[in-house]
Amino acid sequence: MSETFVPITSPYLAEANRSIARYPYDPRRSEQYMIEAGYAKDRDGFVENASGERFRTDLRVTTGPELGRANRSWWTPGATRDFP
Repeated sequence: MSETFVPITSPYLAEANRSIARYPYDPRRSEQYMIEAGYAKDRDGFVENASGERFRTDLRVTTGPELGRANRSWWTPGATRDFP
């Protein structure tokens, strides 16, 4: 898993890797942050606010040869629907 959007072919990748903060993958900690922000899991396991609206986020990317190849391998058919 990459910790940056800097392409591996970029001449400044090493500098970016030295300067970025790294955080371990921790779904339980993420869930705690969502609770602290006022969200909770509904009965189906989706995260929602106090009004019952499900949490949604956008993923925006730029295109390029490296990123295009990576994106095709990340997503599966139907990946744009909600997941718990």
